[in-house]
Amino acid sequence: MLLGMNPGGHPNDHLPNGDFDSRAGRKAAASSAYYENNEHDLLDCQWRENLIVKLISPAILTRKEDIRFSVCKTNLAFRRSASIQDIDFRHEKKISAPFLKEIMERVEPDAVIVCGKGALRGMADAVFRKGWQMKTDPIVLSPSGPPIFGHAQGQTLAGTAVDMFEVAHASRSSGLYAKHDVGAKIRETMRERLPDWLGS
Repeated sequence: MLLGMNPGGHPNDHLPNGDFDSRAGRKAAASSAYYENNEHDLLDCQWRENLIVKLISPAILTRKEDIRFSVCKTNLAFRRSASIQDIDFRHEKKISAPFLKEIMERVEPDAVIVCGKGALRGMADAVFRKGWQMKTDPIVLSPSGPPIFGHAQGQTLAGTAVDMFEVAHASRSSGLYAKHDVGAKIRETMRERLPDWLGS
């Protein structure tokens, strides 16, 4: 499960169906309906962030179709804004939290990846109904720098254990994924709890 903090881009640049970025001429969403043909926002959109986030995937899921059918992708904030400064995350978290809790309970993910500084604590507070514990405080290279890797563990309402990871946002700091072997860190951490997680 992949969770971001802010669906970027200016609202005026998108066609009414939300499916296309009219200015850049690229796909803005994989489907303008209900994803009934197995469209996937991570695989079938042309956003730069999507292309970069996929760099993590081979270290976690080895086949493209594993991603299509095993990874749910959504956003913490349901309001689109041109700039991160234009959105009130505290307010938006309150609005989106009930939906994200429902997604968590339906998807029942083993792992959740959140992108962006501060996303780990924000998401954990929003979606874990039985409390959570920080396993690895988000590692940063400087006080104002992006997160390299953070890890928390919590429980869903049904009592299922979920590992949550914070990584740098792909739009700004994607080079950190390979430099610090982030995908392998996630895979190794998961296998401490689930030895057979995602096969060999």
